[in-house]
Amino acid sequence: MDDYSNNKDRKGMKGLSFFFLEKGAGLIDGRQIGEFLGAKLNPTDGFEDDICIYVKCQPPENFPEYSYINIVDGVGLIPWIKSHPQIGVIVTSITAKKYLSEILNKSDVKFIPEHHCNYERFKRSKKEINTVGVIGNQKGFDYDIQETSKQFREIGFEFKYCGNYKNRFDVINFYQTIDIQINWRPHVTGAHAKLHNPLKLANAASFGIPTVSYTEENYVEEFGGYFVEAEEIDEIFLRTKMLQDFPLIYETYSDLLLKKSEEYHIENVANLYRGLTEV
Repeated sequence: MDDYSNNKDRKGMKGLSFFFLEKGAGLIDGRQIGEFLGAKLNPTDGFEDDICIYVKCQPPENFPEYSYINIVDGVGLIPWIKSHPQIGVIVTSITAKKYLSEILNKSDVKFIPEHHCNYERFKRSKKEINTVGVIGNQKGFDYDIQETSKQFREIGFEFKYCGNYKNRFDVINFYQTIDIQINWRPHVTGAHAKLHNPLKLANAASFGIPTVSYTEENYVEEFGGYFVEAEEIDEIFLRTKMLQDFPLIYETYSDLLLKKSEEYHIENVANLYRGLTEV
């Protein structure tokens, strides 16, 4: 558990209970934020009068009165939400808020972003720009990893791929070893794309690390002007090389990203959850 819990007595406010699975979004939007807030985590009793938040999982049919489902990227939960219009809905991207507000005909969908990994506000300390990285499920990077590594070596970069992280410290350790992040997933379309969020950008941004990426709709919506856009796979390599060749451009992005990332710091995200308790 991180030493960031806030267990202050907040008179006149309801308590918070988080329900989640111990993996993926459940760890970020359930355990991590819940621990930071000093909330109840997967309680089995004493939560009936709380604000109950079900993270990427289906609530029970008799869910408490003040309940929300944080859908994250759980497309399969949409039919259940449609059949339970009384449930509150939380989304982790602006594109998801627009999409679900329309298809659910709800005007009160709550946008609460996922917090980035860098609670401590560590910064990149390297002077050289020579290491490129990808983090996440390999299926989420729509280009051969070996070929990616080969092409980066040919233009003078070391390439790192991380897919075996288990906690936020593993993620922090990865970002502390790279200078530029790349992302390429044009294969994600439809509802999945609408529900995606820019956490990868926020994570890298919190260290002052620029990202070169395909123009995902959610990236453009929340980070337009804060990442280097690539419409074709060849541009991933060209734009990355540009950041190396022109360090002033790199530093300009880095400074902007450090400021932008504050919107996704856990302290600010936690305040949005606290706002739910004021009922």
